[in-house]
Amino acid sequence: IQTIMVEWDALECCRDVLALVFPQYFNLKVVLVSSSTSAEDVRGLWELHQVDHCFAGASLSNIWKEGQLGGTCFDFSDDAVNRDGVFPCLSTEGRVISISMPNPEAETATNQHQDGHRAGTWGRLLPGFHVKTDDSSVCLSGASINTDGIKIPDVRLDENGLLCPVPNTSAPSV
Repeated sequence: IQTIMVEWDALECCRDVLALVFPQYFNLKVVLVSSSTSAEDVRGLWELHQVDHCFAGASLSNIWKEGQLGGTCFDFSDDAVNRDGVFPCLSTEGRVISISMPNPEAETATNQHQDGHRAGTWGRLLPGFHVKTDDSSVCLSGASINTDGIKIPDVRLDENGLLCPVPNTSAPSV
């Protein structure tokens, strides 16, 4: 069983999915911390529970990086796209929109390389969304979204289908 650490108070927009549904579905052990949990306590919990991955806001992401805790940090903080070494993710209106993932290793004659992440992006749009774009925003619709859709300003899809900030912005205005 893998163990994840979740920064509960920093992920208000998506914590129910990440800390409750996701672990239930994938049979994961969960360690909850808050943004006020000290670096020393995070390190102690990380070692005690042998944490594999964290779903973080700015505080846990910084502790993870500075403490060189290992595993993978999925960073949902506002400036995640500007941090090195983490996998930036984007959520809005109670929905996880995209998650950067390690690049798939398999390359065969029928399965060519596909980026799971790239610096300066939030990764690939998750399945289940229909997207319309203009020069400075994306509008999402789908089964889990009301008929008005969700408009995310200052975000675009790049040529490879990764969500990224519109140039000269660092985070969506959501």
